[in-house]
Amino acid sequence: MRKVAIRSLSLMVFVVGISGVARAAEIQRVSFSGSQAVVGFFGSAQITCADGLFGFAAATGSLSGAEQIFASTGSPPSMANGVFVQIDSYFNTCTGVSVGGASGGITDGFTAPDKKLTSATMAGTTLVQDFGTGAQISVTVDVDVIGTGQITQSKGHNKTTLKGSTGGPIQVTMSRSANGNRTGTPEGTISVDGVAIAPEFFFSILVNNSSAQQTITK
Repeated sequence: MRKVAIRSLSLMVFVVGISGVARAAEIQRVSFSGSQAVVGFFGSAQITCADGLFGFAAATGSLSGAEQIFASTGSPPSMANGVFVQIDSYFNTCTGVSVGGASGGITDGFTAPDKKLTSATMAGTTLVQDFGTGAQISVTVDVDVIGTGQITQSKGHNKTTLKGSTGGPIQVTMSRSANGNRTGTPEGTISVDGVAIAPEFFFSILVNNSSAQQTITK
């Protein structure tokens, strides 16, 4: 009888352990619909600290503009037109401010592309909130994306990436439906926590009449 009880307890522990590993906490789910523009960026700036010494600030993240944005968990709130701002990492050696996995939304900040995906604009200011710590910092963007590639049609696809944050790595999954899309050339300015970051854009795309969903788990 004792052996049976021990085996039962061992089995329960094993099952609970498997369940704990398999379950990932969903931090945020955001849906996008209508014409869209997406850019990824990183940048840095040398700054002067309050004590007169030189410091350094750097940020990486992405901007996703859409004619409709809806968040089922977390932020930003529902927007008929807007820009979803995500900061994957930011730090400032002068102030000691550091955030990761932070997001927010700019209402009415998106100028959608035309049917030929000629250009789009994302502009405005928002507070982004760190998933782990709850810390908030301001982000101001004014970015134009000029269509440069050929317009192509693509079917639905999923893409998952693992990104670091101050509270540990997060998994970002983007699911997109069939759409017409075109690569673009972004240009403009981005300021994070009052610091003008010289942005370098490592990807950009203009999308016509599409739907997409971004899910962030940890």
